[in-house]
Amino acid sequence: TDGSPPDVMALFEARLAGQPTPAPPYTLSDMAADGIDLLSALGLDRAHVVGMSMGGMIVQLMAIEHPDRVRSMTSIMSTTGNPAVGTSSPEALGALATPPPTERDPYIEHQVNLWRIISGPLYDPSYRRERAGLTYDRMFWPTGAAFQLAAIIGAHDRTEQLGQLDLPALVIHGRADPLVTLSGGEATAAAIPHAKLVVYNDMGHDLPPPLFQDYVSDVITVMRRAD
Repeated sequence: TDGSPPDVMALFEARLAGQPTPAPPYTLSDMAADGIDLLSALGLDRAHVVGMSMGGMIVQLMAIEHPDRVRSMTSIMSTTGNPAVGTSSPEALGALATPPPTERDPYIEHQVNLWRIISGPLYDPSYRRERAGLTYDRMFWPTGAAFQLAAIIGAHDRTEQLGQLDLPALVIHGRADPLVTLSGGEATAAAIPHAKLVVYNDMGHDLPPPLFQDYVSDVITVMRRAD
């Protein structure tokens, strides 16, 4: 994306103060359209879509704005865009907004600490350290996160549009999530007609490996409803 990254902290402060924020360089709807374009490039007319955190917001918009392309939708640890729900704790928000170091080893330790703050009781530092190393080696481009956070902050409330959906929908959330608190998931499930809400007590803003099989089972269930 051309230009300097947005000032995320200034955007957060403006939103918390109820002040208007400038339009983001690109939006959640733009990213949802990217997902639809990928389906087209792969020759797929429709798909079951699953997204977590910002990805949950994106798959919600895929279902809202491209309903003919989505078979089922699963939104994980996400929210509706209503600023009154899913509110982050100050510690979690501060950790997310802190720019990471640029060197590999300090970056890894930064990520280990970030996930310690936002994860739930099943947090595993060795797992997070391994994932952080893989992430850094695959592509380190921290300015991208600023553009993405600007898209989240600048998004509108999707509650009314979610109420118009007509597809099998699943919402998964962790009771221990400090970054997008449980009320965000509860509001999402309440907004979508006949959506199923699954809450895990030992889940924070993470997908801990001990729960992988449970997540897979949940998603397969909603996919089968669509089929």
